[in-house]
Amino acid sequence: MPKISNQSPVTSLSFVKTTRKDRSFWSVPRSKSYKKSCRRGRQYAIEFARFLEANPTMTGAGILPRIIEDMAKIRRGTKGHGHVAGFLAAIEKALVITASQIDVDAIVNRYEAVKAARS
Repeated sequence: MPKISNQSPVTSLSFVKTTRKDRSFWSVPRSKSYKKSCRRGRQYAIEFARFLEANPTMTGAGILPRIIEDMAKIRRGTKGHGHVAGFLAAIEKALVITASQIDVDAIVNRYEAVKAARS
């Protein structure tokens, strides 16, 4: 599994913020408009997908779980929730489209076999 360091390409994501003491994988600006924040969340999802496409070795590094962990700190119904809803909706749509075009079981099984061989 690739290590996420301060020099990692993950720091290039606009919604990832690093301080001296911590790193937030979901640092987004507050918005007064739920609709606008949903749209921005979808843009963040596209940015994340393009990041993984450009950095395939980062797949499996646990970036998405860290994003979701930081998202979980935002309560539903608050102003920051639109970003979360938009991001996750876009990820779901991408998964549905992808799953209809590939053999998901074969891909996951292959990934697990490669991962086991490296252990």
